[in-house]
Amino acid sequence: MHRIALAALFVFAGWLVVAPSPVSAKPDAADDVLAAEHARADAITHQDLTTLEKFLGDDLVYCHATARVDSKSSFLQALHGQMRYIKVESQDAKVRVFGNTAVINGNYTVQTAAPDGTPHAPDQSFVTMIYAKRDGRWVLINYQATRHAPAPAVAPRPLNSAPTLVRPARTMFSLQFEFLPFTFVSSPDMVSQRPLCPSLCPPAD
Repeated sequence: MHRIALAALFVFAGWLVVAPSPVSAKPDAADDVLAAEHARADAITHQDLTTLEKFLGDDLVYCHATARVDSKSSFLQALHGQMRYIKVESQDAKVRVFGNTAVINGNYTVQTAAPDGTPHAPDQSFVTMIYAKRDGRWVLINYQATRHAPAPAVAPRPLNSAPTLVRPARTMFSLQFEFLPFTFVSSPDMVSQRPLCPSLCPPAD
């Protein structure tokens, strides 16, 4: 019984040694994926559509930051028409490889231009790309861009800030006594008097 258990333990340990990891099956796989992405970005910014097509899968789903969705054919058709890329850059793109599939995540700066070459404002997005290894090369099969939220125009008021005191409007009121030849007018900070009827009040000497 002990011999059977020991043999099973050795078999399991040997499987752990020889079984390949799906993430690191090939040490330079991540570098190959990044090289394919750099080649794609270089081709799209130089309008080299022949080279670009080689890095796009036939089942490509390309979702722009504007929520427009293209297939491989519609994306290439747009590039033949009015769409033109002049910058596709990322400083923090990271790659994870799972066998013949790879995922790229990172913040990207993408800038396009009008048909006459006038550049549009750069677009800042968080991008997720999926590459698949087919026929010995990595091709893009999914692209999803999420535009960064704009900065708030006005900073929110801190919760611990002192409240603003609003002084109430001054209220004027008057008291009139018919048996006196004066009308008294009072306010929170003043008391004045004026004649009710000038004819009843003789001029002061």
